[in-house]
Amino acid sequence: MTGFRSVASSSQTTAGPAFGVRGVQSTWPPGRRPFSERGASERGAGTVMAAMAVCLLAALLVGVFVLIKGASAMQRGQTAADMIALRTAQRLADGSGQDACPGQAEADRYGAELESCRIDGDEARIQVSVLVPEFGLRVRASAVAGPADAVPLEEGSAR
Repeated sequence: MTGFRSVASSSQTTAGPAFGVRGVQSTWPPGRRPFSERGASERGAGTVMAAMAVCLLAALLVGVFVLIKGASAMQRGQTAADMIALRTAQRLADGSGQDACPGQAEADRYGAELESCRIDGDEARIQVSVLVPEFGLRVRASAVAGPADAVPLEEGSAR
């Protein structure tokens, strides 16, 4: 022979199936097939599962990012509305009357846009909006401020 050994005539046990040689039995346990004999549909299944896991993780991170940005914008808007309402109520208490409503410059200090300012007696009602630039959405917030005796208290609450 020229250096090739016939697997069919070998008396040694092979570590796996002898592919391409007829009459040689596989040494794999019953019911178990080697990887190369398994269906092609199982190849790459781990890669697909890993890719799906990465996509799911990315979607979760994007969702958390959206929630955080929205909550942050809501908080900025509510802070702006509260501060503008308090300043307007202070001006009303000082006797400024209808001129107590601030301009857009006051809302700009808080990164908001003043949508409305309404004076109802001693109360100032403010509505602002804050832009969430990543999503192109506006979040609205409102606040009411006035003298403590102007706000009706619930039964059982203390001043």
